[in-house]
Amino acid sequence: CNHSLNSNFMIRKFNSTMLLLVGLLATVSLQAQVLYEFSVSTDTYNDLEGTTSLTNGELWDDPEYSAPIGFPFAITEETTETLHFVGLGGMLGAVDYYSQGDFVDWLMPFQADIIDRAYNMNDSLGVSNISYKLEGQPGAQIFKMEWNNVGFFSDEEAQDYVNFQLWLYEASNDFEVRIGASSVLNPESYEGIAGPAIGLTTVNNNSYDFTNVHFLEGDTNNPTFVNEFAYTYGAYFPYLQGTPANGTVYRFSRVLVGIDAPTINASEVTVFPNPSTDYVTVN
Repeated sequence: CNHSLNSNFMIRKFNSTMLLLVGLLATVSLQAQVLYEFSVSTDTYNDLEGTTSLTNGELWDDPEYSAPIGFPFAITEETTETLHFVGLGGMLGAVDYYSQGDFVDWLMPFQADIIDRAYNMNDSLGVSNISYKLEGQPGAQIFKMEWNNVGFFSDEEAQDYVNFQLWLYEASNDFEVRIGASSVLNPESYEGIAGPAIGLTTVNNNSYDFTNVHFLEGDTNNPTFVNEFAYTYGAYFPYLQGTPANGTVYRFSRVLVGIDAPTINASEVTVFPNPSTDYVTVN
């Protein structure tokens, strides 16, 4: 978040050294660091009503859908008005997966190889709806996306399923992952790990380095908030031990901290009259 401070204001009875300092500070360009705070709570899970379907009854695996948020939403370093599915069914990007630049923000409400539950039933019609809606008044809107009755690619019996929602808050740029009724009994459903990856990160598409790492790890009721991830080929993101219980709410609160690399352009500062015995103007 860049803030350029360039003000025109009045100051009374400062010496010339202080005047110059104030003038320089008036043109400092500030770069804030983005971090997230995490909390877990419980709330009754309710299926969304009056949504717009992305799947429209089709059978899906590795979907390529896009959904308009309805307002600008800042993830880590990017602000987007559209969410794009990135390969797996529970991973979203700030830009289209096939037109990514060097860096892209990934938002993972439930990163696992999830599919339409009918996919392994050899059915031609989908039974796992992905849909969204926008609620609230401008300035305080909430974008809500729902994955309903979704299955797992590796669950050939098509017995396991999960329900979950992603809520984006316009006013704060916070987001929540809300877990509904789920049943995951097949140890192969998570493909060698114990549960889903939930969080967000920024990926460098050239080096596959990950920054702005914020993931949950361990106990689903009291997870550890992980802020580091060193990628190696075939590695998993930090993940939960099991499937979160119905009614679990994971909230990621966006905060701005610190100032990186301030730059000062003294040539843009004017102080007049100089010298002065009473009022001066710093422009």
